[in-house]
Order: sequence, then structure tokens, then C-alpha cells
Amino acid sequence: MRTLDDMLCKQLNDNERKIHLEVLRLLCMFLVIFKHTRGNGFELYQSTDNAVTCVASLGMAIICKIAVPVFLMISGAVLLGKEEKLGTFFQKRALRIVLVIFLFTLLQSLRICRAQGTEFSFKTVLIYLYCGNIIEPYWYLKLYLGYLLIVPFLRKMVKELDKELTIYLFIMLGIKVLVSCVRIYTGYEMNVNLEMMTDIIFYPVMGYAMEHGTLAEPGNKRRTNLVLGLTLIGLVLVNVILAMNFKSTCGNWNEGFLTVFTSLYALIVYMLFKNVSIPNEKISKVVSALGGCVFGVYLIEDVVRNFVEFRLHWDFSLPSPFISSVLFSLFCEVVGLIVIFIVRKIPFVSKLI
Repeated sequence: MRTLDDMLCKQLNDNERKIHLEVLRLLCMFLVIFKHTRGNGFELYQSTDNAVTCVASLGMAIICKIAVPVFLMISGAVLLGKEEKLGTFFQKRALRIVLVIFLFTLLQSLRICRAQGTEFSFKTVLIYLYCGNIIEPYWYLKLYLGYLLIVPFLRKMVKELDKELTIYLFIMLGIKVLVSCVRIYTGYEMNVNLEMMTDIIFYPVMGYAMEHGTLAEPGNKRRTNLVLGLTLIGLVLVNVILAMNFKSTCGNWNEGFLTVFTSLYALIVYMLFKNVSIPNEKISKVVSALGGCVFGVYLIEDVVRNFVEFRLHWDFSLPSPFISSVLFSLFCEVVGLIVIFIVRKIPFVSKLI
């Protein structure tokens, strides 16, 4: 997420920011919110009798899985090319994300205790800090901290990133896809941890390669975008068919299908948006300002969602459950962006989120 990068280092100024990164952040934040609609939208395919709604919901659920990978790719694009001393790195990056984790775990704990009428316990906060997450979405903060701790090594790695190593990374990605399919269809899970490789190594390195390395050459943008778009649509359709066929054959949905091709989707979407440009300077500045609020929206999106759903009594049935969930997610993101845009005017808060 952008401010996870921004708050940990002095980012590019407003005139130097790459607008496609801002657009990607806003898109991924929407996908995160939609994923958290659960049975109202994200998991609608599991309960609906409408074939069109089932396909649309399943396709959207599959695409939603790219949010975290793309956020990590953006971070790799921003951070891995920087040069700084190890002490400076930990002071400006790792220590600050630790502060964010502590502060928002504390704030969420106080909010939950007040809502449930229970007594606040600092011991409980410490337990969540060490081995859990006070609310489900905060798992990403722990993942990001783990990623930051290996950034100094990744910076050394990307300096030697050539075509041969890039091909090797894609081979590892293919192995992961194959292992995922074996797990789904046989139930046997390979006793090798490939998840860490893709989460905090592959995605950031690919983000760097997209912006600065072996994959940075744009080529023919129009033709490339057409091929990428058709490939994305084709892969999603294949993914949907595989998942629905499994349901028809075995009688149950296997959520493993949601992530089989996630790495490929993330790469394709990133490459598609890499060619995005906004010629209007005013609109570009607005998008950049909104992109700067994404991390803050992530930190409060559960509060915003609950407010809109339960206080404003959002109707998930109109005009249809799927469309309503999409509109709900868009509305929550807009509300969150407005709130964070205002809150970030406070000096200390602006440095934090």
C-alpha cells in the first residue's frame, strides 16, 4: 500500500509519482473492501441460484485475490531500488511499521471493548501484537513487516536480476501453480513452503523488474494491452469453469481455485495499468492525493464497512445482490478516502498514515 511505503521513506514528490501506481492502489483497496463483504458479495457464488450472479461473483472473488500481491509489487517497485544504510532503513521503515501495528491494535482493542461492554486488558493487546491480529485485515501489517525485514537482502538481489534469474522466478511461479492444482484435485499438499517465496520475494522483485529491470520495456502499448486483456479474461474464464466443474463433480466449492492463478493475474493487471496515463494535470493530482490515503483507508475500512452496513442499513438486495455489493464497496472506499484525506491534515497523523 502506498503509505506503507511513503511513511517508511521519503517518497517521490507529487510531480514525480507514477500515476499508474496510484490507480493500482485505489483499485486494490476496492478489491480488499469487496473481499470483506463475504456472504453479501465475495462469497455470493456459494449461495446464489442465479447462474449469471454465480459467474460474476466467482470471477470477482478470483480477481480480489490480486490485491495483496499487487500492493507488494508496488512496494517492490518503490523500495527496492533505493540505497541507504542498514541503520537508517530500520529506523525509517521497520520501526515505524511496528509503531503502526502497536497503535492501531491498541485503538481497535479500545473500540471493541467499548462496543462489547468488556473490560480493556493491555495483556490482551500484547498477545494480539505477538501472535494474532486484533481484527482480521491487520494480518497484512505483519506480512509487510516480515517483507521489510528482508528488503536489504532483496535490494542486493535485484542488482543482479537478469533475464536468466527472471525466467527462474517464473519457473518457480509455474511450480507453485502446479502444486496448487495437485492440492485441490488430490488433497495432498506439498511439504515445501512456497507461499513465502511468492508473497515477500516474488511479488516485490517482479514489481521492481516492471519499473526498473528486465520487464520495464513498454514495447507496443496498444498491442500489448490487447494481448494482456484477452489473456486475463481467458484465464479468469478458465478458472471459473474449473471451479464450477469441481463443484458439479464433487458437490462442494473449493476455495483453492480462487488463488490458483493469482500470481499470473497480478502480473497481468500490473502490466495493464503500467500503461495508464492521465493527461489532465488536475485530475492527476486528485488521483495522486487519493492514492496517498489508501493505507489509512485500509486501517479503518472495517469501521467504515460496519457503519455503512449496520448504521446506514445498506440494502444488499437492490438492484441485485452482486451489483449492490460492488456499489457498497465503492461507497465505503469513497467515504474512507474522504475521512483519511481530512484526518491526514493533522501533522502527526500525516506522518503515520
